[in-house]
Formats: sequence, structure tokens, C-alpha cells
Amino acid sequence: MIKISFGKVICVSLALYFVGFAAVKYYLADINMLNITPEQSETLWQLGIARDIGFWGFCFFAVVSSIYNFLCTRKKTYLIYVVLAICGNIAFIGFTLDYSNELADTPPMTGLLLQRDDDFLAKYRKLLSSDQKDLEQRSKMTKRLASTFFQDSGVIVEVIEESGEVVTYVPSPEDYEMRQLMLQAEALIKYEAEALKSAGTSQVLLLLSAIVIGLLSVWLKNKHKYN
Repeated sequence: MIKISFGKVICVSLALYFVGFAAVKYYLADINMLNITPEQSETLWQLGIARDIGFWGFCFFAVVSSIYNFLCTRKKTYLIYVVLAICGNIAFIGFTLDYSNELADTPPMTGLLLQRDDDFLAKYRKLLSSDQKDLEQRSKMTKRLASTFFQDSGVIVEVIEESGEVVTYVPSPEDYEMRQLMLQAEALIKYEAEALKSAGTSQVLLLLSAIVIGLLSVWLKNKHKYN
């Protein structure tokens, strides 16, 4: 009875995982993660939960059922299943934690100009006060640099007009859009790193609990049998 139940649960878990996985992939094809709306985020979260429940169920019951069957039969075949189930979980844990660390070490997408050179703004101010006569060229250069400053660090600096007047740079809609996209990309990478780390940690607890329950399953069966 228990063995049959394990098999059914594993099959249902696999089916739920594949359906959820396909649904997430299909849904992601129609949205931009950098401009995702709250409604899209909620739907994606729900689809992801269904996929993850299926995956966790499969990983958990694969370990429990293989340990249970081995303890009941003492057959080497089931021992191989035990090793495969546990090693599969460990491989997943290692992959998620390693990839989480890799994402966490991703260089930031913003603030790089000032991080690389603390005197960058001072050098820029020297350019503003330069006595270079080609005002048109200086105007284009300062506006280009001011746009880069804003997109990279959110800093608003002064620029030179072609008339020679020094004015405060007014970021364009494209500047705001690019900076917002860069900030959202950074936030997305940070979120993915934390989510993967949490998934790896949860998988460790899931594996340990599956091993314990698998070891106790035969004792629980015998206790129920004799009672």
C-alpha cells in the first residue's frame, strides 16, 4: 500500500513539475522581466510555485520511497536507487549554491565610472573650464558625458552649450529609461542570487528530512502492522 502510494505521488509530482515548467516557459516568452508588471509578477509566482511543488515532491518522495523499498527488500537494485536519488539532490544543491555565488559576484551595472576613478568628476570640471576654442565639440562631448554620468550613477552635472554658457544638464527620457533598466537589471540579478541560495538551502533541509522519514518509514509500517 505504501509502495503504491509512493509511486503515485512521484508520478503526480513529475506531472505537476513538467506542466508548471512548460507554463512558466510559455508565460516568460510574452513578458519582459525588466518591465514586468505586478499582475505579471503575481501570475509568474503562482506558476513557479506549482512547478516547484512538483519538483520538491519528486525529490522528496524519490528519496523516501527508495530508502523504504531497500529496507523492506534489502535488494541491491533499490540501494542503487537510494544512491541515485540522494546524489541527484546533492547535485542540484551544489549547482544552485554555486550559481547563486556566481550571480552574487556579478559586477554592478551602475556606479562604475566613479568607482573606477574617484577624480573623474574633478577631471570633468577641468574640461568645463578648459579654454579650448571649439565650443561645438566641447558641447557635444560634455552632453555625451553628462548623459553617461546620469545613466551610470544618477549624477547630474553641468554642460557647455554651443554658445559657451555653462548650464545644468537635463536628462532626456532615454537617460531615465536606460538608468531605470540598469537598476532593474541589478535588482533582478540580486533577487535571482538570493532565490537560488534559498532554494539550495531548502533543498538541503528537504533531503535531510526525506532521509529521516525514509529510515523511519519501515518502523512506522511495522508498528502499524503489529498494532
